[in-house]
Amino acid sequence: MQGIAHVEHGAAGFDLLYTGAELNVGDVVATEKDSNALLIFTDGSQVALRPQTRFVIRQYHFEHSKPQEDGMVVGLLKGGVRTLSGLIGKRGNQNAYQMQGGTATIGIRGTDFTARLCQGDCRHPSENEAAGVSSAGVVGHLVHAPSGIQVTDGQGAVRQIKPYGALFRSDTLQANSTEAAELEMVDHTRITLRPGSRLKLSQFHYQSRQESDGMLVDMLRGGFRVVTGLIAKRQPEQVNFHTLTATIGVRGTDFVLDCLSPGLQIHQGMHDCNAAMLLAMQDGRTRLETDQTSLLVKRGQTAYYDGLGSPARILTDSERDMLSVQSLPMPGITLASSMPESTDQTVPDGFYVAVNHGRIAFSQASTTVLLDRGDAAYAAANDVVPVRLPLDPDFLDADPVLANYPFVSFVCTKEGSE
Repeated sequence: MQGIAHVEHGAAGFDLLYTGAELNVGDVVATEKDSNALLIFTDGSQVALRPQTRFVIRQYHFEHSKPQEDGMVVGLLKGGVRTLSGLIGKRGNQNAYQMQGGTATIGIRGTDFTARLCQGDCRHPSENEAAGVSSAGVVGHLVHAPSGIQVTDGQGAVRQIKPYGALFRSDTLQANSTEAAELEMVDHTRITLRPGSRLKLSQFHYQSRQESDGMLVDMLRGGFRVVTGLIAKRQPEQVNFHTLTATIGVRGTDFVLDCLSPGLQIHQGMHDCNAAMLLAMQDGRTRLETDQTSLLVKRGQTAYYDGLGSPARILTDSERDMLSVQSLPMPGITLASSMPESTDQTVPDGFYVAVNHGRIAFSQASTTVLLDRGDAAYAAANDVVPVRLPLDPDFLDADPVLANYPFVSFVCTKEGSE
C-alpha cells in the first residue's frame, strides 16, 4: 500500500487502511489521490486499486474442502483495478467469482485483467504517456483478412484469428493461400502479406520513447509490403527484417520484399525466403546486408539478390520489368476503436475491461461476450449490450499504477473470509 486509503464499514463508520488490516463482507475500500492499495484474499486472489478508487466486497466464501461452495462477488464503484484471480473460479463453479461495475458483470475464470469504471474521470494518454505493448503482451493486431489467418505461438500452439485478433511476440503468421492479410503493430508499423506468405514476429519491444525499443521480423515465405512506424522513426537502427540469407535495415521506410527462385527469371509461384529476393523501395531508404554486400537502396530503386555467394545490386528498369512481379498495394486499413468518439482526451463513460491473461465473461443487458488474452470490451452506462474493442483501451495500458503493478509472487491460502 502507498499513500492513504480507508475502509468504510457501513453504519459502523470507517477506519484507515493499513498493511495487514482485515476486511469483511460489506466493507468498502477507498484510495485517496496519489494512493494505491493491494488487497489479498484468503483464496489467493489479489486486487490492486488505483488512486481514487472505491471497491466493495459484496459476498465472499472460501473453504479448501468445499469448492462447490466457493463464492466471491465484488463491485467497482469508482476508479480502476487490476486483478489476479485465486482459487475461487478455478475449481468447482467457474461462475463463483464475479466483479460488478455499473450494470455490467465480469465472470472471472482464472484471470489477470484490468478494469476501469469511467465516470467523467478517464482520459486518453498523450503520446509521451503511451505505454506501447499492453499488459497482455499484445504487439499488434490483424486488421484485414476476410477468412482469418493461422498463427503459431512460440510454444507451437496453433490458433486461427480473425480481424482485430491480437498478435504476440514470437507468433508465426501464415496467410490464407487465396487472400492477402494486413497487420498493424502497436507502434503503427503496417505489414501486408501476399496470399500464402509467412512471417515471424521474432522480437518486438515498444514502450514509447525508450532506447530499448526495437523490432525484428523474420520473412519466411512469399512477399510483403512494409510501412514502418514509430520505432523506425525514433530508433531506426533497431528495426530489422530478416530472410535466411539477408537483413534489411530500415531508415523510415515503405518497401516491398518478394522472395524468388534464383536466376533473375520471371517470378512465378510462392517461394521460401532462403535464396533470391527482390527489394523495391517505395519511399525512404533501406540498407540490404548480405554475405557479400552492404547495399543502400533509395526511393524508386529496386535491388536484387540471387542468394549466398552473389552480390546484391540495383536493377535497371528493364531488368525489373522482366521479372513481372505483381505490385502490392500500400496497407490501407488502420485500426480504429469502436468506443464512442470524444472531442478531446476525455474517455466516454462506461465500464472498460482488458484481459492480460486467461478468460473472462463480460455481461450486460442479457448479453455475454467471452474475452481471452489480448481482448478488450466496453459496456456503456446506459445498459446496452457490451462492445468488443479492436484495441486495448490506451488509458488502461498507460495507467501509471496498474500497468506494471508489483503483485505478490506467492500467496498462502487459508480458510474463511478476509
